[in-house]
Amino acid sequence: MKTKHYILALILLSILFFQCNDTENTKNTNNKNNTELIANAIINPPLPVADIKYDEYEVAPNSDTLIVYRTGTLLKIPENAFLDKEGNVIKTPVKIKYREFSNMLEIYLAGIPMEYDSAETSFVFETAGMIDFNASSENLPVFPNPKSKISVNMVSYNNSTDMNLYSLDTATGKWAYLGKDKISTKNYEEELEKLPNIPPIPKKAGYYSFSVEDGTGDFPELSMYENILFEPVDNKRCGFSSTEIKVKALRNGKYEIIFVMDAYGVRREQKCICYLAFKAGADYDNAMKKYQNKYKYLIKKRDKQKVLLEKEWDTYFAIRKQYSDAGLLGFFMKKEVEKMDSNDKIIRAFELNGFGIKNIDFPTIMMANSELIATYTNEDGDKIKMKNMVLAIKSKNIFYRIEDEIKFSTKDQNMMWGFTSDNKLAWFSTEDFKRVRSRKGTYTFKMRIHHEKINTYEDVMKVLF
Repeated sequence: MKTKHYILALILLSILFFQCNDTENTKNTNNKNNTELIANAIINPPLPVADIKYDEYEVAPNSDTLIVYRTGTLLKIPENAFLDKEGNVIKTPVKIKYREFSNMLEIYLAGIPMEYDSAETSFVFETAGMIDFNASSENLPVFPNPKSKISVNMVSYNNSTDMNLYSLDTATGKWAYLGKDKISTKNYEEELEKLPNIPPIPKKAGYYSFSVEDGTGDFPELSMYENILFEPVDNKRCGFSSTEIKVKALRNGKYEIIFVMDAYGVRREQKCICYLAFKAGADYDNAMKKYQNKYKYLIKKRDKQKVLLEKEWDTYFAIRKQYSDAGLLGFFMKKEVEKMDSNDKIIRAFELNGFGIKNIDFPTIMMANSELIATYTNEDGDKIKMKNMVLAIKSKNIFYRIEDEIKFSTKDQNMMWGFTSDNKLAWFSTEDFKRVRSRKGTYTFKMRIHHEKINTYEDVMKVLF
């Protein structure tokens, strides 16, 4: 009987143990669900199918990694950049989810709040760009290593020095001030010139190739060029019999040859820029072999850097063209940025002290001279209900969330959009706003409605702009 009681006690303990585990698991699940519900309440895309998608990458944490995002932004991830929750360096592969936002339409479709409170005053953000960076390893979140920081060189369309860096707390919807970023402007041609300098490959001697020699014995420094030919860069005849010849090595494997005739009180001088040249056959083959052996590692390094550089710029050129063709540059960007050299781009650089949503912004307050209570109709005059409404201002990368009361300045070029109760995209254009004469009271806004289904961010962009 004692044995039976002992077994029964074990069974009871086991039941209690599993009940405790189930309670703890339920508690953890509830906590996780509550956290997700809070985050979902803060970040609420108005049309999830048009939300900006993440790009996903897998990186080896034990080596340096450079990621070129599809806008041309660079993510520089050094070795040992990730820690687990105990502060240990992550050794297993890390999965990165990254996306960024260049304009207010993208931020609107992502459902990210842009309100900022400071000193009991409410502001909205004018953005110069925003990122959303998350990382995990083996399905567990990882954290940035403060001793090996990830840096972001983000492409921006705003060169203002007034902007600050902020981080969003997705539990509260509050933005925390982090400091300043660093602004620079890069030029495509200048970036190419910064690649490692490699002398040009040996040239085969052509019709205008020539050699130099000293027949006087007064210029022993010319002896080093005794068996060398020079090929004029411009492929034109150069040189003459001279009282002096000077040879000056230039950058990138070129030489400046100066011929001087100074006799009987008359001075004549000619300069020409040349490559080294070799006679076809054994001379040229030997020169090429020496060249390849001497510069093969530098050539490999340069080629690798050039591929990355061209990828970075090609993605930037493509996205800039997309924005320009769609009218986004003309609407959201300041005129000086919209008209800047097409081979220039603005870079805003900062380091990540934490993951999540980071924003480069300037808090601002709307100056309004019109305050209207809004009602809405479709093109046929039928009353409709609107949701997720915003007011945007041309040449300002900014929007104001609105409900029944609409405030705006007639000095601005305003635009308004949102969704009908049945999720149709509806908008009130800048031209429509110009016809609004009321400044107070109730006003009926006749909305333009897109009746076809919206599937992507690009669909919204094409309709509105």
